[in-house]
Amino acid sequence: MSSDLIINATGVAALAMNLRGLAQDSDNSLRKSSAWSSALWALNSFLLGAHSAAAMNVLSVGRQATAASVGTHAARLRALACVCFMAVAVIAALVTWNGLATASTTAASMLATGAMFYLRGARLRVALAVVAALWIYNGIVYEAWWQLISTLLSLVMAMFGAWRTRETW
Repeated sequence: MSSDLIINATGVAALAMNLRGLAQDSDNSLRKSSAWSSALWALNSFLLGAHSAAAMNVLSVGRQATAASVGTHAARLRALACVCFMAVAVIAALVTWNGLATASTTAASMLATGAMFYLRGARLRVALAVVAALWIYNGIVYEAWWQLISTLLSLVMAMFGAWRTRETW
């Protein structure tokens, strides 16, 4: 099996998982689908040589799972988890630094972290649309067309999801 086929397959699978999650009304379903999608994007990014993006996606898997599990716990626990994931994102960015692409994916990771731990409904989906916009640059830099196309579709789907859940603004 060629590496291009694996890269394309992981991109398509990640896209499907991401769009599925964004189409859900449930924030918990969104977080779970987003975690699976991030795992596939991590593999896709690693295969493309985009190590900062791969690191941020691996971090996303843990973040989404943690956010789903501590969502109803004490504010102090949620804040500690959020700060820890933001700190790890900064460390991962420093270790894998590759210029503006790393800055963009790190900003996206920081925004997604805050959103996953503190936002619900339409606000969560609007924040994820902004996260998608920040990831677009990474897709362009690495000529990762599946990432670019899926990120654009994710941005549109996140805005659609925000419109669908607008009562929960």
